Amino acid sequence: MYIEFSKTNKKQQRIIENALWFAKSYLLPKHKIDEIHVESVKRWNYKDGDCYDTDDRSYYIRVRKDMSEDILIKTIFHEFAHIKQSIKKEFGDIFGILSDDSSWISYNDRPYEMDAFKLENEMFDKYAKDGKFKFSIDGKFSL
Repeated sequence: MYIEFSKTNKKQQRIIENALWFAKSYLLPKHKIDEIHVESVKRWNYKDGDCYDTDDRSYYIRVRKDMSEDILIKTIFHEFAHIKQSIKKEFGDIFGILSDDSSWISYNDRPYEMDAFKLENEMFDKYAKDGKFKFSIDGKFSL
């Protein structure tokens, strides 16, 4: 799996790369992914991230630039859950669904989002238990 970055600093790249490899081993250990491009976006007020396919087994993830490390990791896990849904075709054409007008269904009530939030939390708990980072007294963590 090749990971490419744009508009990210070295610290973000390290955090994102570790989270992506963890998510890959957790959700898709036997599946091939050619490339994931991750872009950090400024002034993105309404969401933490999104994901879409660019080619067969290649994906593009955008994340908000000003997130804390724990939210960045959770966002990467959430978006990788959508990659898994796409590869395994669990909700049909997940990226086709995501681009459709499904505004009549609340974001948190969409089945593919409910699944992504569940997997995001599972992975985050396992990531913490595996000692990938440690929380400090002020609630921040270090890798």
